[in-house]
Amino acid sequence: MAMILDAFVSIFFELLVESAKKEVDMLLGVPGEIKKLQNKLRKISNVLADAERKRINDKNVDDWLKELKDFMYDADDILDLYRIEADKCSEASSSTSSVCFPFPLLSCIRKPLVAHEIGTKIRDLNLKLENISRLRSDLNLELTSHDKQQVTSPSSRMTSSVGDIDIVGSKIEEHTQSLVDSLIKDDGRRNILVFAIVGAGGIGKTTLAQRIYNDQRIQEEFSVKKWVCVSQEFDDINLLKDISGEAQEQSRSSLEPKVESSLGGKKVFLVLDDIWTAKVWCDLLCNTLKSCAAGSRILVTTRNEQITKQMMAVHTHHVHKLSSEDSWSLLCKKVVLTGEEGEIQHLKDIGMKIVEKCDGLPLAIKMVAGVLCTKEKTRRAWNGVFESTAWSTSGLPEEIKGALYQDLPSCLKQCFIYCSLFPEDYRILKKDITALWIAEGFVKAEGVRLWKRQQKSTAES
Repeated sequence: MAMILDAFVSIFFELLVESAKKEVDMLLGVPGEIKKLQNKLRKISNVLADAERKRINDKNVDDWLKELKDFMYDADDILDLYRIEADKCSEASSSTSSVCFPFPLLSCIRKPLVAHEIGTKIRDLNLKLENISRLRSDLNLELTSHDKQQVTSPSSRMTSSVGDIDIVGSKIEEHTQSLVDSLIKDDGRRNILVFAIVGAGGIGKTTLAQRIYNDQRIQEEFSVKKWVCVSQEFDDINLLKDISGEAQEQSRSSLEPKVESSLGGKKVFLVLDDIWTAKVWCDLLCNTLKSCAAGSRILVTTRNEQITKQMMAVHTHHVHKLSSEDSWSLLCKKVVLTGEEGEIQHLKDIGMKIVEKCDGLPLAIKMVAGVLCTKEKTRRAWNGVFESTAWSTSGLPEEIKGALYQDLPSCLKQCFIYCSLFPEDYRILKKDITALWIAEGFVKAEGVRLWKRQQKSTAES
């Protein structure tokens, strides 16, 4: 929301340079209204960060933000009208020999009907904003300086979410090798066998499956290796497309033969990540994959052990929570606490309290590390995270997403929310999502160069 406010203010601020103030007011027929709107928006923008933090536990603040959101939709309509009319004027002027105006809006608002429409909308906006501003004074919202809402430099952000930095303790390597031994063992049975990894959300099932999938012995043992994210709302067609590699076929009846022909007679290792129902195996893939060569294996990850029984898994591995020391070790790695021993010990007691709230879940620890990476390495800053109201919103690790979201700068909050437009488990390429963020105006022009250096760490956060 702050980004939309900034965009709205910036465009009209461009019109309010001394040489144009009087002419804009005169053409729109709203003397002083733009300046009044600008001042109110600036004041509201300064308390948005505090309002977004307090809305979780304060219904009055939440209602106020909803009213402000409705206002911003109306403001966005004016921006759209401005852009449309400015584009029309630019096209008209480029196709003729007429001289272009230095300000695009000055050109288009010389049309009486356009000027009247924009002027009326601005006057209506001011009336709405009067009430919103009055309510703001009753909410005791704190001012937030814009220079505090900066993106942290890349050197202090989290490193890659996949790799040795995510691995703590010796057990995960033992479990990896033990499962690989079982997967490549020839037991003489011709039918394809199912193995399972079971555990709570965020506990590290996918991390373990990734290590198994990338193990050198797995790579050498199986001629075909496939990884498919299934998720809660899976689609038969897309799932079969992912396995077969066929993008053209659009029906299950045409895709199943493609899967059989592409995998038939081959030794296959297929990972089905995040399964929520046994139907994906029992009703869809079981018969289709019968043509695979002897020794083929299916590895599934799931939160529900009943699913593994319905799939008749021959081996089920349970992933357990991290110990307190391993949790602290992972947090240190992700926040890059690699300085003097004194620095680490200085923060350890409050750090241990934070990881205790994470309940031994690696994903939760990595997410809260994303918050701590934006903070100074001081007890006061870390204690602020520990005492955050977001911890009590729902359940781990979802509640930590709230803490992470609250501490994001306004520009990154917009980017984060934008990702919700994509389906669950949709594979988003960093270069594509970054381009979309820039196109939407979430990244200002002066920050694009910095953004390119930071896009990797930002996407991971």
